[in-house]
Amino acid sequence: MKVRRTAATAPGRRPGLKLVAATCCICLLGALGNVMLPPTTAEAATASWTITPSPSLNSTGGQLMDVTCLNSTLCFGVGYSGITPLIVSWDGTTWSFVQNTSPSATAYGNLYSISCADSVDCVAVGSWGDPSWATTSYIQSEPLIEVWNGIAWSIAPSPNPFPNGGSGGNTTAVLYGVSCVSSTSCTAVGQIQSRPGYKTLIESWNGTAWSIVPSPNPNASITSNLNGGRIQAVSATTAAS
Repeated sequence: MKVRRTAATAPGRRPGLKLVAATCCICLLGALGNVMLPPTTAEAATASWTITPSPSLNSTGGQLMDVTCLNSTLCFGVGYSGITPLIVSWDGTTWSFVQNTSPSATAYGNLYSISCADSVDCVAVGSWGDPSWATTSYIQSEPLIEVWNGIAWSIAPSPNPFPNGGSGGNTTAVLYGVSCVSSTSCTAVGQIQSRPGYKTLIESWNGTAWSIVPSPNPNASITSNLNGGRIQAVSATTAAS
């Protein structure tokens, strides 16, 4: 059983809650680390929350945005450290940093969500950019997808939502949520910002490659953030037919 609670923070997500079992919960709030909330279940009379030490960051700071657990001795948390994506892992005793690949030596970015189909198939999503893009296009960020194969994290090729290099102004694409039901079926959701406004973004994994899936918007005439679209969370129980 897994329960997740999320709400908006800049740019639209608050760290969530995952329930691994009735007696093992992890909640992430605020800066990098675990801040536990009082239990509200029937077990409240005998159970309690505790604060678990997390890896220390340098002065750049950081935040964990999401967490997932396969069992009581295998959890992953994702977020950012300074301006770069961050992944940490739990082995049942301590949290530690996980070496993850950066898209480029000068890349900035963030991971917002993570989902694991099993202990050797995990996907984390977010966004990344590079300062050098400012001289060649209007693009500020593109989707970032990182995958876990049971041994190491690596970057998965993500389809380009801006084949023409953007349309002027601030052009960004972000994946805010992901859900995997098997090693061959994942869905990631987010937002595209490109003049004249905002549009929803859905990407799908079929076991071989990620592809962009056509998605509806609240308003066919996208002119502002108010009538544009953003999808921040997704959950699936079975693979799409």
